[in-house]
Amino acid sequence: MVRCVIIIDKNIPMEKEERSVPLTKALTYGVAVIAIVVAGSFAYQKHFIETNMPALVKQAINDMTPNPDKVAPVTSADHLLGSIKAPIKLVVYTDLECPYCKTIHDSISELKNDYIKDGKMAVVYRNLPLDQLHTKARPEAIATECAAKLGGNEKYWSFVDKIFAATPSNDGLDLNLLSVFAADLGLDKEDFAACQKDEKIAQIIKKQEANGQEAGAQGTPYPIVILNDEVKGVLPGALPADQMRKMVDELTGVKQ
Repeated sequence: MVRCVIIIDKNIPMEKEERSVPLTKALTYGVAVIAIVVAGSFAYQKHFIETNMPALVKQAINDMTPNPDKVAPVTSADHLLGSIKAPIKLVVYTDLECPYCKTIHDSISELKNDYIKDGKMAVVYRNLPLDQLHTKARPEAIATECAAKLGGNEKYWSFVDKIFAATPSNDGLDLNLLSVFAADLGLDKEDFAACQKDEKIAQIIKKQEANGQEAGAQGTPYPIVILNDEVKGVLPGALPADQMRKMVDELTGVKQ
């Protein structure tokens, strides 16, 4: 499968403060940013790059080992689609302008009326805007967090749906539409505008980013599978809905 990927050279010296946000400040330090459009697993992507890229980037790839066990536990404070009691939880670190995040969102939407509604699985979204690839992803992430703050979990998911439905991806959304979406969802205009400037909202996103990076995310979508509170691994990018159903059935012991 495919992801929007940003590759970091971790050998370049950084100030202490800057080490905490390597994805968002990567270009400042002369890193290589590569959008990998290859099918296959993480291992295949790594092999492809190692075969074709210079030594500097090879070293960066050596640091791209997924570490999903460090994902923050799912709580009621998360943006949860489905029941928190569901045995399987899919924690997705997402960039709202990444085309592959749009693809996995469409797949997840197909599961709403069966696997999610039936309590077999739940989905959590956490923000990981790749600023060097998509400059609009961060203000969009802020807007969705404001929807959650002002209207709760349901408004959050409705706002995300509107963004993915409207954007052609890769910074194609007119940011003026964010206030339109807020009005459509019944959010107060002035409160929404004030929220977009709230540093506390920006910090929520930075905290989600930091955990995503700690858990091994170097691109989006980064979907981590959790079964009964035990991390099982990372899906290879944007899987179609039928493959997600098979994954859930296999993990829960349902015969095909």
